[in-house]
Amino acid sequence: MYRILSLLSLLALATAPRFLQAQGSITGTVKDSAGGTPLAGVTITVDRTTLTVHTDAAGRYTVVSVPAGTQRVRARRLGYAAAEAWTSGCGRAPWS
Repeated sequence: MYRILSLLSLLALATAPRFLQAQGSITGTVKDSAGGTPLAGVTITVDRTTLTVHTDAAGRYTVVSVPAGTQRVRARRLGYAAAEAWTSGCGRAPWS
């Protein structure tokens, strides 16, 4: 039975100029939508980049050196339906 991943917080932190291009980071926590338990080992990727990280035991992750602008973030884990969200550099991005 597949459960949908829910991202309770997907926050883009302040961007800073680096190597003449603005970059920032995205941080968040992935939890099971049914029980709210944190999910470890979820693969988090930023589309159109090579940026990939995995959630820790508490379901937390941070992606660094994210290009400025709107980004699509995807979450995948075996046994769960994939989820994706858009972030524009600040605030929360809703999971679809």
